[in-house]
Amino acid sequence: MNESRYNKANMNRTCKNSNMNSMTLKRIGAFQAVLAAGMVVCNTGLAATIAVSPLSYANYTAGYEMNEPLYGNGSGSGGSGATVQYVVPASDLTGLNNQALTGLAFRLSDNYAPSLPQINYSDYTIQLSAFSGSSLSSTFANNLVNPTTVLTGPLSLAAGAFPTGASGITPNGFGDFISFGNSYAYSGGDLLVTISHSAPQGIDGGSLSFFSCDIDWNSGLLSVFTDEANATTGSTADVMPVTAFTTVVVPEPSTLALSVMGGLGGLLVFRRRK
Repeated sequence: MNESRYNKANMNRTCKNSNMNSMTLKRIGAFQAVLAAGMVVCNTGLAATIAVSPLSYANYTAGYEMNEPLYGNGSGSGGSGATVQYVVPASDLTGLNNQALTGLAFRLSDNYAPSLPQINYSDYTIQLSAFSGSSLSSTFANNLVNPTTVLTGPLSLAAGAFPTGASGITPNGFGDFISFGNSYAYSGGDLLVTISHSAPQGIDGGSLSFFSCDIDWNSGLLSVFTDEANATTGSTADVMPVTAFTTVVVPEPSTLALSVMGGLGGLLVFRRRK
């Protein structure tokens, strides 16, 4: 594996959380529907959540690092970006069926986590798709099944978007979520994430200090990567970056209709009591 840099210093360390259930969900708020007529705001009872994969490393550093998801081959005008594809196992996504994935986030490796200024990409593209195989082809396109392009185009991450300063088994916090332009309706099964991006640049187009993602390196994990944007082929490996997904529950039409009617009913009651 000569295209990515790995930290092997903690290779024999076991980082497991025996108290975690099969799925950890963090409620971060309620989805709200806004009706144009009268600007009625009604709470549908739906909630955004955060799910982390690999689940075993939600609260612990995985101990290895990989630069392709965010950095690639160099930065600034001399960089060539990267393409990376990896499988998120269905076992880490239990409970997310029939929800819409609306963004993802990475966290920096403890070993390569400088304080970063604003990071700009001329193009950052993310595709999500189902995956049902037992291995990945080194040709990216051969692994895609009806992919959805959830994000494509320029991307900027604010200065300080990635927390730093962690050490030992404590991980750095996740960076800012990369919000999708199009949500992805997840209906179960393994999820294939494909990312291609240009070289990251500073606000003036200059180069950046090297930074890298925290990853798990384990038998059974599946990925393909190369240090070139928009590549067609790459090297296969048993790794995946620790990834957080943010989601919003996809409502059944009848559920949403009832919620909206409930909001309107409340408005009518309010008007009658005035």
